[in-house]
Amino acid sequence: TWTNIHIHTTHPQHPTTLHTTTTHNEQADGLNMSLNIAGPDGIPLLTIDSLTLRPLPADHLTTTPHHNTLFHLNWVPSTTTSTQSPGATTGWAVLGISDTDQSGLHTTLANHLGIPSHSALTHQNTLLLPLTTTGSGDNDADTPADQAAALTTALLSLLQSWLAYDTGIEEAEQDFDPDTRLVVLTRGAVATHRGEDITDLPASAAWGMLRTAQAEHPDRLLIVDMDDHIDSFTGLADAITAAIATGETQIAVRQGTMLAPRLARTTATTPSSGAQTSDSNVANALGENGFRDGTAGTSALGEPDAVTQGNLAHNGPFDPSGTVLITGGTGTLGAALAHHLTTHHGARHLILASRQGPHHPNATQLHQTLTQTINTNTNTNAKTGTGTEDTVTSQGSVTITVCDLSDEQQLTQLLDSIPQDRPLTAVFHTAAV
Repeated sequence: TWTNIHIHTTHPQHPTTLHTTTTHNEQADGLNMSLNIAGPDGIPLLTIDSLTLRPLPADHLTTTPHHNTLFHLNWVPSTTTSTQSPGATTGWAVLGISDTDQSGLHTTLANHLGIPSHSALTHQNTLLLPLTTTGSGDNDADTPADQAAALTTALLSLLQSWLAYDTGIEEAEQDFDPDTRLVVLTRGAVATHRGEDITDLPASAAWGMLRTAQAEHPDRLLIVDMDDHIDSFTGLADAITAAIATGETQIAVRQGTMLAPRLARTTATTPSSGAQTSDSNVANALGENGFRDGTAGTSALGEPDAVTQGNLAHNGPFDPSGTVLITGGTGTLGAALAHHLTTHHGARHLILASRQGPHHPNATQLHQTLTQTINTNTNTNAKTGTGTEDTVTSQGSVTITVCDLSDEQQLTQLLDSIPQDRPLTAVFHTAAV
């Protein structure tokens, strides 16, 4: 529990160094701490008088059922209809700015919806803002990370101008209509069902920023992701009108059908039919040709998909004869996941990648425990001087290796080192989680 949090300044100078002082006090019900944070000049920035940490009884981790606490996201067809006139686009306009619409989607939208296109913010009842990087011309040489940074930077500037309407829109404050909406349109930025590809990864990053803006400014923003189907363009106006009327904040339009995100309980016997990051998306994020030649993989909520040549090999649990890569594998979460995969899912070939690799304090014990779990008869082959400790047996292998995932060369070498006879079938990202 937190008590008496004091922020001493509302305009911090973005210090690059923070000085932190903590005071600990053991109490009967837990550990009590006080925290003082100051900038490099010693001026207080934040004070927390009391933070109490209480122990969690061990039996709560073993006796409490967890199978009903996991949820996944489903995109379901919306059955709601707008009380307004469907497709009415009076007072609508589309914003065409090259920094945020590199594929020229605004031109297509203007033609299909019969609305004007503007090159700067304007006061409209509904203003459509296409957000795309696909087919970005000169920017094709940029990495997805570079494109995401550029796109979100441009989007942030537009959002600030839109939300601070008195400086971003040339209308007097008293003429501003609080019911106006900025509808941000992406194309292929989210996956609405298993196996659907994400074709615009940078625009996916923008969804996170937009959700934050929606939380801070309710009823001002709507996010829409659409496909290229002709029916989606035809039914887009109806979908937007219905979403605004019914209070939806995020929708997708697929083949003319409006989909809305809903949480659904995940069960042990029913695979999720909701949206997940597809295998080819993860492969594209790591390299143009995927993880390795002909092999890619990604994890889902508990049950990863096995992938061969970019296509789903099966929809059940991963093939235990393949290799499972866990990033941040020597951390607390990565180690727990590795134990879970070996004991409950029969994983036999593990690669645990982290910055410290076998030099992590827990690496040796973790390595031994996992190996004993996989096999009873082991044949240890320790490799020295390469940052890799590899135990190979007749049935399985456990590899703990050094790899900085932000270093493309190191990541490529790691993926290329996976043997052909046990290809990569699943990836779990636990680094920094």
